[in-house]
Order: sequence, then C-alpha cells, then structure tokens
Amino acid sequence: MRRKKPKNEEEGRKDRNSGLEGNEQHRGPLSDEDIQNLPGIDPSRRDFLYRVGVGALSITAIGGGLITADFLWPDVVKQPPIRFTIGTPADYPPNSVTLLPEQKVFVVRAVEGYFYAMSAICPHLGCITKWWKDLGEVRCPCHGSRFGVKGEKIAGPAPRGLYQLQMDQGRRGELIVDNDWRDKDDTVHVLKV
Repeated sequence: MRRKKPKNEEEGRKDRNSGLEGNEQHRGPLSDEDIQNLPGIDPSRRDFLYRVGVGALSITAIGGGLITADFLWPDVVKQPPIRFTIGTPADYPPNSVTLLPEQKVFVVRAVEGYFYAMSAICPHLGCITKWWKDLGEVRCPCHGSRFGVKGEKIAGPAPRGLYQLQMDQGRRGELIVDNDWRDKDDTVHVLKV
C-alpha cells in the first residue's frame, strides 16, 4: 500500500493532517515499503553509520579546537606587587607583630618604635608561617620550624631564618615594603620613624 505523493501543497497539508488518505484505514504495523516512504526518515544502516561518524568527527574537531585555543591563550599568574604600601606608622601599635596575608609579610614594630619587615614564607617548603604571641615566636604549621621575633631560625627543618625585607617611608609618611630585596645574611634592616 503506497502513499501517493501530494500534487500540490494544500493536498499535502491535508494529507499530513489526516494521517490517512481518503477512506483508508491503517491496520497493523507499518510495512517496509511504508517505512521507506515516510518523509525524512532513511533507515539504511549506511546512512546511520555515516551520521554517527560525522557526529563523532565533529565532536573531536570541536574538542581539539578548544584544547588548541586553551593552549594559545596566555595563562597569566596574578602576583602581588613587589613594592607595596602597608599603611602608616599609626596603624601598627608598639611591640606588635602583624601578618599581612595577601603580601605574605610580617611587619614588626618594636617597643622603641622602629619597624622592620620579614617574609612570612617558610624557607623549608614555602608554607605561610604564623605569629604565636604567647610564645613570642613565629611557627610554621606544616613541618614545625620555629623562628624568633627577628626571623632567626630557632628549630625545625628550615635551612635558614626568614628573609628580611627592606622598608622605607614614603613622602607622605606611608610605610613601603620592598619584597624583591631580600637580605641573604639575616641582617635586620631597621626603619626608624
């Protein structure tokens, strides 16, 4: 039982709306011939495998393009500036040790009022150290290295003390730390205000 192709658009619309031609009634499953004549469906195995292959190649090409674009796009690491302002002397009370976590720096203000700065990065494996006020020392939470208030090594696996950083005072009285300048001989560089 073959379906007739519509002669014009209106007849085709009428055919699609009714689903059956004239008085024909459909009984039972569709025959292979009926399936072949359905619009837009090609059940051949070759066509199916072709479409699957084209889809797989398209997905592979898109994935490869995304990986290539990611490779070509620069991976910029955002690092804090090397020289940075840390506030004014009034922000730090005498006899205090303040950790600046974003810059990874300890700012120490002695009882006498002078300042010095040291790195908060443990020289052993790069963990961020913490100030223990009750013990009066800096400790590394990762492997237990201990440092004095001036950054000198007290105990632990660290090969040396904390790096001393240079401090300056700006024209407007602000304190400036130079994180690029590290003293290799553990000399504390004091800034008198």
